[in-house]
Amino acid sequence: MQKFQLRGYLGDANAPADEAGNGVIARNIVSAKGILTPFDFRHAVNDRPHTSQALGFLLGKLVKKMKLPMQRNPDLYPNDDNGDTLWHIAQQGVDLSTSREIAFSVVFPTKESALAFSVTLLRFEQKVRCCHYPENKAFPMDVTVYPTMVPSHKAISAFEEELAVEAKPLGGLNDGWEFSIDDKDV
Repeated sequence: MQKFQLRGYLGDANAPADEAGNGVIARNIVSAKGILTPFDFRHAVNDRPHTSQALGFLLGKLVKKMKLPMQRNPDLYPNDDNGDTLWHIAQQGVDLSTSREIAFSVVFPTKESALAFSVTLLRFEQKVRCCHYPENKAFPMDVTVYPTMVPSHKAISAFEEELAVEAKPLGGLNDGWEFSIDDKDV
């Protein structure tokens, strides 16, 4: 069984600065012989200014590399569609602590309602795309909205609720969300 120890002072104003002057010594954050690479430490510290984000990233790396079973936290991953999806993503080792562009889809019965919804979102300075899918007879129009946010259950659910409030009077329905990941996320 591999042992690891969490210690150190991420974000402590009294901590000696590392070579980049970040006020943090990455090697003191986690001692895990041969499990985490220097790149993991630099990536955690440089890309995540908050202690909890960096430690969450490093713990995710440890769990993935050591093949430790993860315990589902019902506060972070409630038992609903969004919670189940985020839990599945977290189990794959994806870092859910960083902001990213998330695509939310809302479908509409008519072109006019989809365009009216798109204009509303543009007024809120959102990036949108409106597409026609004729194979979906009941809801042939799809509006995709691309906010940038941390993919947390709370943030995703709140944004879906906001979309539903705006879409409902126009006959629109939420149709899911997605985001892309790359190698640095895993």
